Amino acid sequence: MKSALRPLLLGLAVAGVGMWASRATRVPGFQLVGLLVMVLMSLASMWRAVDPDRTHGSTLTADELAAAEKRLPWVRQTVVDLALAAGVNRLGRTEFASASARYEPVLHRIFVSRALCARLDDAALRLILAHEVGHAKRRRQCWVASHYEARRLQEEVLADETALDITGATPQDWSNALAASACAEDAAGDPNELAQRRAALGLSN
Repeated sequence: MKSALRPLLLGLAVAGVGMWASRATRVPGFQLVGLLVMVLMSLASMWRAVDPDRTHGSTLTADELAAAEKRLPWVRQTVVDLALAAGVNRLGRTEFASASARYEPVLHRIFVSRALCARLDDAALRLILAHEVGHAKRRRQCWVASHYEARRLQEEVLADETALDITGATPQDWSNALAASACAEDAAGDPNELAQRRAALGLSN
């Protein structure tokens, strides 16, 4: 079980017990407490995922850390431009993440790591950011999909398609950007998922 799912599932379990207790005792407070616990635990999990911890990027040199900071204004403006192209409104200001790039639907904000900012060229980083904007375009569906494995792959493919649409990039450009991202953070990702995403975009494996 993925660690990111554990707080949510535990929160859901507490909420379920709370609902049962509410019916059994006719005291609605149990249900409210359960739902509150679910929300708080989900937020805690989210914060751990996006907390901009510099130590996570300890393999980055001082020059790379400085380059990431210098590039952040460009990243933020790129996200604004991509969001406009995708018709996404009121997207929060982009900030650094501990690792990778991700969209958080609760905050309606994109986070990107210093490693990606420092090591990817403009075209690759723009595609990575466009993928996250694709998630932001489907904010509600993205939040649901993040907690259900069966829907997560579909959401990733839809975000990939949005990225290609708003950037004018090709599927091969997308594939190259993902490969560059993996090299930048020494993270290969799930090969089965990547194969399915490639197939969905018409690329051979």
